[in-house]
Amino acid sequence: GKWNLYALGVALDGLVKLHDPEHTEEEDPQQPQSGDIQLHADIESALERYDSVFENAFSDIFAKKLGLEYLPKPSKEQLRDNTDKGGGGGGSLLVRLFNLMQRSKTDFTMLFRKLAFLDPSKTGDVYKGLGDLPNDFASILLGEEIDDKQIPEATSLWIRWINDYLDEVRHQRGQHQRGQHHSDTHSDSFVQEWRKALLQNNPRLVLRNYAAQRAIMEAENGNYHALQTLYAAIQTPFALSVDEAALLHGAEGHGSEGCSEIKLDRTADENVAEFEDPAPQWAKKQPGIAQLS
Repeated sequence: GKWNLYALGVALDGLVKLHDPEHTEEEDPQQPQSGDIQLHADIESALERYDSVFENAFSDIFAKKLGLEYLPKPSKEQLRDNTDKGGGGGGSLLVRLFNLMQRSKTDFTMLFRKLAFLDPSKTGDVYKGLGDLPNDFASILLGEEIDDKQIPEATSLWIRWINDYLDEVRHQRGQHQRGQHHSDTHSDSFVQEWRKALLQNNPRLVLRNYAAQRAIMEAENGNYHALQTLYAAIQTPFALSVDEAALLHGAEGHGSEGCSEIKLDRTADENVAEFEDPAPQWAKKQPGIAQLS
């Protein structure tokens, strides 16, 4: 990203200098310069701000995707664990998460979406193994391609990360809730706000290559159903599933405080459900889409 911005700066440099009445340069700014290019001060200033602007935006995006107010900084102990365990056991919550997803071959989109099925209302290390996790979440944690020999260690690291993550959710969301309410009757309402934030910031559907390829192949044979369904699905990528609606509104369908505006649309749910899963086996071997599905 920064290289692209630098290239744009080089391209615009001559124009900026030509229209700056305070700029004085004996050489023609449109002629190639030997050695390092001396860019206009305004362009240099923009490039110098890039790293901090990018890091702040990146942190803000992923804090929202995790349902947090901010990304916590790792402790010295966590940083040391990150080195000792090859990045899998320590470091920041986000770095550990990325390392675990890579190790476990976990689907990026589904992982963030399914976080909402966890329960941060219970204190302590509630989750001690895969069997303790909600089925909706446990089912997507380990990808099909993971080596069987890596499953025990990956599982242990996942459980540790999940409990640390929920501790942070309780710390940030619970603390925020306590600042708004002074009564214990609202002590667990932060969970629904957290789930709402997750479901609003993590799409259930992304346009995967296999889905587009399937629609193309069927359309070439005169069947446009998949194309029409896919087009409808990508209009509502955040559509709730039945199970997600139950999380927010309960089995009776009654809206929780602050969540009543997020409702189940069964048509949108059915459209998205047809294309939300990771690539099937046929797509993983299909030339042109196998690595991008």
